[in-house]
Amino acid sequence: MHHDKHQHRGPGDEKRDADSPSDQSEHADPYQAAIDAAPKIPQLLREPVGLHVPGRDPPKLGPVGSLMDIGQAWGVALNFVATIIAGLAVGWLVDWQFKTRPWGVLAGLGIGFVLAFVQIVRNTLKTEAREKAEREAKASKRG
Repeated sequence: MHHDKHQHRGPGDEKRDADSPSDQSEHADPYQAAIDAAPKIPQLLREPVGLHVPGRDPPKLGPVGSLMDIGQAWGVALNFVATIIAGLAVGWLVDWQFKTRPWGVLAGLGIGFVLAFVQIVRNTLKTEAREKAEREAKASKRG
């Protein structure tokens, strides 16, 4: 008959296990140790999306605001893709004209990516400046 030394426990045995470091590592829960070691979620990510933040316009609700936002997002995405394809096409034409294959295509693709990102950054800065001007105009009307 097999006897386990931890099979019969008395009421004070848990305290002795907690005090003894060798027994503690033996009985530690590996799942709890993994949970404790995992990175914690920042408070910013725990807040629900769509809450009003002071100093910013409240989120647009309703079909008009969301359809306009969807249209703008599609416009940015299509502009991004079209710019890359245009750079690729110009590179291909350079390769075809000067027989420099594949360097023209690679250069055109790289230039297309750079121009696409530049356009996104410029559009974002314009949008932020317009929204800031609108907020300041609203604030000056109130105050």
